[in-house]
Amino acid sequence: MTEDTFFSYNSIPGFQNLFLDYLYDFEKVDQFYQYDFRDTGAYPRILEAVCSKKRNHITELPGILTRQYDGFLSSERTQENINKLGKKNTVVIITGQQLGIFGGPLYAVYKTLTAIKLAEQLNDVFADYNFVPVFWLAGDDHDLEEVSGLHVFDTNNQPSSLYFGTKEAEAEEETINRKQVGTLPLGDIVSPFIDAFKSQLRTTDFTDELVTLLTQCYQSTDTFASSFRKLWFNLFDQYGLVILDPQDPEIKKIMKPVYAYEAEHFRRHSEALIMQSAELEEIYHAQVKVRPINLFMLHQGERFLVEPNEENYRLRRKKVHFTKEELMKLIDEHPERFSGNALLRPVSQDFLLPTFAYIAGPAEISYYAQIKPLYESFGVPMPLVYPRVSMTLLEKGVQNFLSKYDFSIYDVFVSPERFKEKYIGTVTDLDLNQISESSVMGIQDVFKNLEKVFSQLDPGLSDAVNKQSGKAEGLVKELFKKATDAQKKKHEVVSRQAEKAIHAVMPLGELQERTINYFYFVNKYGPGLMRLLYDQAEIAAFEHQIVKL
Repeated sequence: MTEDTFFSYNSIPGFQNLFLDYLYDFEKVDQFYQYDFRDTGAYPRILEAVCSKKRNHITELPGILTRQYDGFLSSERTQENINKLGKKNTVVIITGQQLGIFGGPLYAVYKTLTAIKLAEQLNDVFADYNFVPVFWLAGDDHDLEEVSGLHVFDTNNQPSSLYFGTKEAEAEEETINRKQVGTLPLGDIVSPFIDAFKSQLRTTDFTDELVTLLTQCYQSTDTFASSFRKLWFNLFDQYGLVILDPQDPEIKKIMKPVYAYEAEHFRRHSEALIMQSAELEEIYHAQVKVRPINLFMLHQGERFLVEPNEENYRLRRKKVHFTKEELMKLIDEHPERFSGNALLRPVSQDFLLPTFAYIAGPAEISYYAQIKPLYESFGVPMPLVYPRVSMTLLEKGVQNFLSKYDFSIYDVFVSPERFKEKYIGTVTDLDLNQISESSVMGIQDVFKNLEKVFSQLDPGLSDAVNKQSGKAEGLVKELFKKATDAQKKKHEVVSRQAEKAIHAVMPLGELQERTINYFYFVNKYGPGLMRLLYDQAEIAAFEHQIVKL
């Protein structure tokens, strides 16, 4: 195995051109973003823009967050960061994520670590400012399917999927999928789910401790938001991470001007977003479909999109209508019933908080390209959009396997199937591909000579010769296909080893960080894994990193 630790995203299939140009050729995309994240010379200007924005509510935040932390014995670093949020020279490095069961895929951990480390680094550089890492609990979303899946490797090292739910929940899927995920109770099914998760893992010295942690965080009386909060608190409180729940009624009250402004100016916003998205699609792609209005509203416990209806408003798929005055009154009296969609959420977040940088994954970087006009309309400074760290955890067995046959993990990234074929070819003296190609070329040469001779006798024989040449080539290829199949059967053990490496690096055909849950690795390597990832994560590399375990 080669000793490459970092791989350019250009070398890994599956990334959109917009994301690649954002990383490596920013001039092509600078019209869609406010700042180039690599231009550290612009950082003082960003700080000035963020801190000069008047936020009358800023002094309320420490009190609100202190209340949100009731019942938590937070670290001194976290308490200090909460108090700093009320100061004018404080900015936040924020990220967020849907509330995936047990934390969701690995990248949620990586986003959080990036926010923490960037805040620490900037605190060392800009002594006149406070940089506070914040995690935004995205509980307003109503996509239960998005957060209920969990992927690990089972005891046979095969990717295994678990889904949180019951037959009763499936029967009520349409209704449940309109409820805000953050407030959904876990109920009695959470304990069997933890048992099912445990059954997929090999028993190690760390299994009991892990199961105890999950049981403490995920109790039947918890919601998706409260359980995720407890879990993230356990993982990151030592680093001073501030966890913010935007579904808090006090936060919603602060958000009233955002919701009201969107309801008032939705036509202007929609037109601007459509124009921005159309311009984007001339070269790249628009990540999020533009809606007439960017507001959702809770009605009888379910979340519905607000839609304009002539001069009034209605809830999508419901016979519920509002005049403009009625909608504005609802926003003023019941802001807790409102939330923004994927395009309004960033603006809401940065209206609430003095955001210096948002830590984003590839898809988020793409939809930030659409929302610059919204920031301009709301008069909210658009933050720096900073790419999260991206990593693959490479266990010792896979390292040894790749090293033994002088393969690079790059071979797996580029084409898992070609890697498998190439590997099978290394354990045999027969290079069937080369022999097959030379055999076909030999047949072609023979028939070319025959065609040359026979055509002198009768030009009509050329077609017959070419026809027989094709049959002969097909026969040889079929024979070599059978030989290849026989070779694969002969090396079934080898094939399984190759598949194990593929599953480890690209489980379910995706990067490991997009599928596998963090606690699969904790079960094997213990809670100290977080410190290892914190120490090794190179947040300024902007390439895919390999971390050897």
